[in-house]
Amino acid sequence: MIVVTDPLEASLVIDAAHPSRPLPATADTMQLVLSDITVCKAVNDTVNYPTAVADGAEWMSGATAQTGSTPKDLCEIAPGGSAVNDDGTAPAGAPPLPGASYGAGS
Repeated sequence: MIVVTDPLEASLVIDAAHPSRPLPATADTMQLVLSDITVCKAVNDTVNYPTAVADGAEWMSGATAQTGSTPKDLCEIAPGGSAVNDDGTAPAGAPPLPGASYGAGS
């Protein structure tokens, strides 16, 4: 894990001389890892959350929509999707090969 700190942060951390500062001391914090991942599979979803669950989490309730790229867009090469390499170039096997897409480990 890489932990990035701000050199100006020290002036915001609570200590004995400054008990009203807004940030807790390092000993009173924990590290949290957040991730956003799309898993490519044989048949990719065309929506981000395919099943609305009435009593489920807000993002799965159907009350709101996450717009933008779907798993199909991210995992499949045109014409099915819009997947590209990290540098923005077309991947190997791009059209005219039909059905080309990124596989596991690509």
